[in-house]
Amino acid sequence: MAAVAATSISTTPARSSSIPSAQTAPSTASSPRAANATSTPSPRPSGGDIYVQIITASGSLLDATVTILDAATETAVVTTDATGIPGVDADVRFESAGAGTQYWVIVDGIGTGVGSYTIKIDAEPELFRTFYPAGFTGPTINEFVSLANPNDFEVTYSVILRYETGDRDQTIVTNATLAAGSRGGVTISVAGSDSPSGARIAPYAIEVQSTGGPIGAAMGHFDFGSTTGDAFTDIISPAWSLARVERSSGNVNDFVLYYNPHDFDVNVTLTAYNAAGNPVEVNTVVGALRRGGLNIDQVAALPVGVFGAVITAEPVSSANAGEFQGIVVGQSHFDLVNESGFGLIADPLGGATNGAIPSLVRSDAASTEVVLFNPNPFSANVELRGEYVRAALPDLARNVNIPAGGTVRLTGADLGMIDSQPLGLRYSSNYPITVMGNQSQFGDADASSASTQAGTGWFFGAAFINSALAGESYFETVAIYNPADAGTQVSVQLLFVDGSSETLRVNVDANGFAEIRLHETLGSDFSSGTNRPDNFDPNAVLGRPGLNFFSLFASSATPISVSFTHYDLFLQGGWTNSGAALGLLNPISTIV
Repeated sequence: MAAVAATSISTTPARSSSIPSAQTAPSTASSPRAANATSTPSPRPSGGDIYVQIITASGSLLDATVTILDAATETAVVTTDATGIPGVDADVRFESAGAGTQYWVIVDGIGTGVGSYTIKIDAEPELFRTFYPAGFTGPTINEFVSLANPNDFEVTYSVILRYETGDRDQTIVTNATLAAGSRGGVTISVAGSDSPSGARIAPYAIEVQSTGGPIGAAMGHFDFGSTTGDAFTDIISPAWSLARVERSSGNVNDFVLYYNPHDFDVNVTLTAYNAAGNPVEVNTVVGALRRGGLNIDQVAALPVGVFGAVITAEPVSSANAGEFQGIVVGQSHFDLVNESGFGLIADPLGGATNGAIPSLVRSDAASTEVVLFNPNPFSANVELRGEYVRAALPDLARNVNIPAGGTVRLTGADLGMIDSQPLGLRYSSNYPITVMGNQSQFGDADASSASTQAGTGWFFGAAFINSALAGESYFETVAIYNPADAGTQVSVQLLFVDGSSETLRVNVDANGFAEIRLHETLGSDFSSGTNRPDNFDPNAVLGRPGLNFFSLFASSATPISVSFTHYDLFLQGGWTNSGAALGLLNPISTIV
C-alpha cells in the first residue's frame, strides 16, 4: 500500500440542499498506524443516502480506495470501494442510520503511488432547498411548478415565493406531502383570473423546501406568447456565466435574474463584453433571501446586440465572508417579433473546458443556434464534435477560434448539420468557455446551457402527454450524453401522478449520445440502428387514455448528462431543461 499525502481543498459551487454539502472534507496527515490511510469523520447526517467520492488530480500516481466505518475501529466497515467510476478514484453510496450518526472515511492507496486527493461528501440535511430565480404572476400569465419525488418514501415540502420588493416571503404551500415515486405541483398563475395561490403581481424567486428527502422541481411560465422554464437548481455558486444575452429594444426582452439564498445582503456584478471584447460592469445589491436582477433593455451601459456575461457575487459585509457560498442566476428571454422565448439556469462553473449539448436538430421547421462565449483575456480554440443519434452518418467536426471576451454564434447551417437528423454536440476548449444551445420550433423556442457536469442520477418534474394527441400536439424527448470511455445503460423511470411507474432502458456508447422519444409509438418513425430502448413499450405512455402527468428519473452506473425537451402546442410553447441531480456531480473535463 502507498503512503498518501493529504490536502484540504474547498469546492465551489456548493449544493445548497445541504449547506454545507458536496463539500471537500478536510483531510489530515496519516497517523503512524495509518501510514497508508487517512481517517476523516464525516458530517453528521439527518438520515437517507450519503455519497462519498475520492478524487485525484489528472495524471496523479495515486490510486485510492475508500472505506466507510461507523465506529473508530477498522472492523466496523459499512461499505468500501476500490474501483470508482469515470473521473472518480473511489465512489460509495450508503444509507445513514439516522440523525446524529457519525462515520469515519478511510482513504487508502493501492500500490506504491502517492499524491494528494479530494474527499467529496454529500450527506442529507435536515432541510433540502432548491431554487428558481424567475417568477411573475399576472392576468396574461400561466405559471406552474411541477414537483417529483424520486425517493421510495413520502416527502414533506413547502413552496415559498421570495419577492424582490415589499413583503419578502409568501408561503403558498405549507408542509404538503408527495408520495413515494410520484409527481405533484402547484399552479401560481392562471391567465384571465386571480392567482389561485394568492401570489401578488410582482417579481419573485421561488424556493422549494423539503424534509425527509430531496425532490425535483421545474418551472413552466407562459407569457408574451411564448414559454420559458427550466429545472430548479440546488446549486449555488459565487460565479456564473451566460453565453447569450441580448439587448435589442422593441425586439427582445431579456432578463438576468438573481436569487440570494443567504440571510445577509450580497453585491452582484454582471460583467458584459462588447463587440471589441472590452468589459462593462453593472452592480446590484440583492437583499437577504430576495430576488434581484436586470431588465437588460433598460441598462443603457450594456452593449447593443448579443453578448456574453459573467456574474459574480460577494457579501456586502466582510463579516459574512466565511458563511457566503454563492447565489443562483437565471435568464428569461422573450423574442417579441417571433413570439418565442426561453428560460434557463446559467452555468454555475463560470465556464468549462469540456461540455455537451445532448440534443440539437435542424430542419425546415426547426432552426438551431449554438452560442460560444469566451470570458478569458486571451483567445480560445474550440473543437466541436457532433454525433447523429438516429442514423449511421459521419460525425460533424468543426474548429472555432473565439477572441478574448468574444461571442461566436453558429447556426445549424454554419455547423453543416444534416436536415432532420438530431445530433448531440460536445466541445473541448483550451480555456474555459460558456456554451448554450437555442432552437426555434413549433412556434416557440427552447434553450439550455451546455452540460458541464455529469452525475449518476437526474430527475425532471414536469412531463405531460395527452395520449390522443401524442406526436401531434405533444412532443417529449429525453436526450443523454455519456462522457465516459465505456458504454453504459441508462434507466429512465416514468413516475405517474397515480403512483404507478414504467421503466425504459437505453444503451449509450462511450463518449456518445442517445435519445428516447416518449411521444412516438414503437416503429412509427424509428429506423434500424436507432438508440431506442430495447424494451420500449408504447403503452407506457400512449396506452394511458386522457391526460398523463408524470415525472422522470434517469440513472446510470456511471456519470451521464441528461436533458428533457417538452412541447405542448395546446399551450403554444415548450422548453428544454437539464434536470436536477441526485448525488454528487463531477466536471465533464475530469471524465473525458
